[in-house]
Amino acid sequence: MSRACSGRSALALLLLALSGSSMASRVWVYTLVNTDYDGAKLLPHFLNYYHAHGVTWRRFLVLLHHTPGAYSRRGLEDAMGICAGYAVECRVWEGRYSSEEHMAQQLDMLQEYVADPTDWVVAADVDEFQWWGGKFIKDAIAEISQRSDPWATYLRGRLVDRVAADGSLAAVAQPMGDSQAGVLPIFQQFPLECSVANKLYKGWDTKIVAYRAHFRVSRSAQHLIQADDAAAYYGPCDPPPAPCPRPRGFNLEADYFNITPYHRFKEFYRYKDSPQEKRPPGLGLWDALEAKGVIPVYHFKWHAGLLANMKDRLEWYSGNCKLGVNEDSCTPRLSHWRESALTVAALQGGQPLDLGGMDCVRPKNDIDINTTFAGAAWEWMEDWLDVKEGQSGGQMPKQYRMGQFKQDATA
Repeated sequence: MSRACSGRSALALLLLALSGSSMASRVWVYTLVNTDYDGAKLLPHFLNYYHAHGVTWRRFLVLLHHTPGAYSRRGLEDAMGICAGYAVECRVWEGRYSSEEHMAQQLDMLQEYVADPTDWVVAADVDEFQWWGGKFIKDAIAEISQRSDPWATYLRGRLVDRVAADGSLAAVAQPMGDSQAGVLPIFQQFPLECSVANKLYKGWDTKIVAYRAHFRVSRSAQHLIQADDAAAYYGPCDPPPAPCPRPRGFNLEADYFNITPYHRFKEFYRYKDSPQEKRPPGLGLWDALEAKGVIPVYHFKWHAGLLANMKDRLEWYSGNCKLGVNEDSCTPRLSHWRESALTVAALQGGQPLDLGGMDCVRPKNDIDINTTFAGAAWEWMEDWLDVKEGQSGGQMPKQYRMGQFKQDATA
């Protein structure tokens, strides 16, 4: 047997062993923070909230975005200070925002840090607070999977808009510094549950919220990228009018496939032309299987930073399109430019949201997590990994920081 075949067999056996073990279910939280639109004010709430759901500080991956020239660096520097204070992994991306470039940044960050394909990735924008029933996310996923399919590889969520009590685009009060004692948890700052996106522009309200680390999701997290489609989805496209698996009008020559798990683990997936014989149980996790059940996702989008965000996205997404003028004949960069246009048209005059028209209610039993409080470190939750320290005794080995297997973590 060749050394390459032997290596693949060893990895397959290791994955089989890990797939049925709780040891192989670490949870990472990836988030994008648009620091020019008050994202930094949401960030401490976000970190505290997911930390309360059992995510250790070392499992946060935070991408900070800033547009130089258009906005001051104050929001970015604030977010960088928060990252340093919480000791979470943050990366700075400066330049014009586009979902295409965000996808490239996300792929690169996940590739660098999440090396164990049996881990879970929770993907949530900084304004998205997923509710896992008051349990640690790791335990909640395990329970959901056992009820539906033990080899489930992804879960969906449904967005629930959170709005200020008076319907205004209220400023987010940030729990940092001397003002911490007087800041309310985020759920109290925005106490109403509404259907704004659905009523305002008939927007989608579901997305994939968590997936095994050997999969990736589309740019809007609407669907899981299947192994059969990955090379085409992430690879280069011919110029228009040739079709492209993902909508885009730029970066046609970009090839991201080699920084995806579909490239790294390509021999393990089940493809359409794969033999249909029964697979060993542990390799079931290489199939794309959706777990039954929907996770509520509380969406704190409707705050003071929203309008600037929507105006910038409208300028970029719309191309030559004008709302109510040439919608049927224009050429937008992205089809959902109308969402930004309708939001700006409805709210740019400063008027509050129509609470009655948006079906807003105040929940009787709301989420009681104190998002202004960081809580205990919870690092004991990963002590059972028994990862060896470096020879110096004070430095975590690279294999551990990058999420590699316990058996490979050596000094």
